[in-house]
Amino acid sequence: MQSMKSSKRAFLIMACVMTMPAFCGSFQTPKQLVDEFNQRLQTGVEVSDQLWFGEKTLPLPPGKWVVVAGDAETTNTTIQGGGTLYDSGAYASVSLIQWNPEHTTVSERLSFAGQITPAKGSGWYDKSALCKPLKYSSVFKQDIRNNWEDKQDCSATYIDTLRADEADASRFAKKEAAGYQQLGVPLPLIFIVHGTFMSKYMNAMSIHYGLNMDAASDKPKELAYWSDMDWNNKSLDDGQQAFVGKVTSLGDVLRTQLKTAIGF
Repeated sequence: MQSMKSSKRAFLIMACVMTMPAFCGSFQTPKQLVDEFNQRLQTGVEVSDQLWFGEKTLPLPPGKWVVVAGDAETTNTTIQGGGTLYDSGAYASVSLIQWNPEHTTVSERLSFAGQITPAKGSGWYDKSALCKPLKYSSVFKQDIRNNWEDKQDCSATYIDTLRADEADASRFAKKEAAGYQQLGVPLPLIFIVHGTFMSKYMNAMSIHYGLNMDAASDKPKELAYWSDMDWNNKSLDDGQQAFVGKVTSLGDVLRTQLKTAIGF
C-alpha cells in the first residue's frame, strides 16, 4: 500500500512539472500571491535586473528602478448560469521610475499589468484599447500584429500625461499618484510612451515604457511642448523622429522579453 501511495505521489509530481511548472513550483494560492505582491512592491522599494511579478520573472532595463506603486487583487470567474469560482486567479499592476543623474526629476517610467498566476479557463481577455484603431492626436504610431479574440499583440507610441487628480482615474492610477507624492515627485509629468499589450486566451500582460523628454539629454532643442503638438497633422523633424524612434525601439526590446514571460 505504501509503495502504491509513493508511486501515485511521484506520478502527480511528474504530471505537475510537465503541465504547470510555474504553479507547481510555488504551491501558492492566488490570495497568497496577492499578499506577497502587495508586501514586496511598496512605494520606495528599489529593484534592478529583474522584477518579481508573482509567478513570472520580468527582465528590467539597466539601472536601479524605484517602485512608485504596486497593487494586486484576486480575480473571479463567472460561471454560466450563476455563481463564481472565487480566487480563480490574481491580477496586478506596478509602476516604476528611474531618476536622472542629478536625482532631481524622473527620467524614465515603466509599468506592468497582468496575471501573476497561471491563467485559468478557456475564455479570453477583453480587447485592449491598443488593439483598436487609435485616432487621437497624441498617438504617433500604432502597430497591430494580432487582433484575434484569443490572441492579441499590439502596440502604440503616444504622449501620456500623469496628473495628480483625475475624477475618472482608476484605483491604481490614484494609488500611483499618491506614490509620486510620497516620493516627492511633482505632477503632472509628460512622457513619450511605447505601450504594448499581449494576450493568449486569459493570460494577458501590458507593458508601458516612457521617457520624460524634459529630463532627456538628447531631447531635440527645437522642441518646446510635446503635449501641444497634433502629431497627426504636423510632420516631425529629423530630431523629433529620432527621439520618438528611440522610445519605440526601447519599448520593442521589452516587448520581445515580455513574449517569453507570458508564453506567447
